[in-house]
Amino acid sequence: FFSAFDLTLHAPLAAFLVLPALRQGMIIPVRCFTCGKVIGNKWDKYLELLQSDYTEGDALDALSLKRYCCRRMLLTHVDLVEKLLNYNSLERGDAGGANMDDGA
Repeated sequence: FFSAFDLTLHAPLAAFLVLPALRQGMIIPVRCFTCGKVIGNKWDKYLELLQSDYTEGDALDALSLKRYCCRRMLLTHVDLVEKLLNYNSLERGDAGGANMDDGA
């Protein structure tokens, strides 16, 4: 999703925001879309709390997420990275679409 040009121009930004998220296999927004509070570092702890039989509300309270905009960010996040990694568009056969290798 990033070209080599993008990564060289924004290497500090990419290394700080994108690459750690890809290594961990998640793409959680770093900040709340509404208020801007940092929430990206709370995802793993949130999942741990849910595994240890906390309710969603109690887990969010334990993470000090009081604003409903921030709570919404974790409650509605769907971690699709693992599902998307199962699909490789390059392995797909030519099903009537244009073949990129024929130079046309």
